[in-house]
Amino acid sequence: MQGTTVVGTRLHWHSHSQHEPIDVAGLLCQVRAFCARAATYADGGILIAVGLPSAAAASITGPTSSASRGVNASSSKTTDVFLDSVREFMTKLQDEVATGAIAGKVELIPMLYWGKFVPALNAL
Repeated sequence: MQGTTVVGTRLHWHSHSQHEPIDVAGLLCQVRAFCARAATYADGGILIAVGLPSAAAASITGPTSSASRGVNASSSKTTDVFLDSVREFMTKLQDEVATGAIAGKVELIPMLYWGKFVPALNAL
């Protein structure tokens, strides 16, 4: 990314029930609106760090992604309905970013290790 101003944000589901689906359409609408506003002044691009449940990482980031190495899907306590909705959201978001449907130069950063403090996110 080139430019002088980069905008960063993060998406995660720690406060969301792991037994219910996320609102895919609503969240996509919020991300589109955020990017449209950010694109008006982010000439260097928009970074979106996305906290992924480890059980969904391989299918979302791809089997060769460094983010998915060493993930044990059976160790997750999340439910299929929640994971399926996160996968659906990420697939749609990746498609919109790839096709340019979302305003601005957007980069997605999948994050598997999301604790109380993740220094790299604060550097965004």
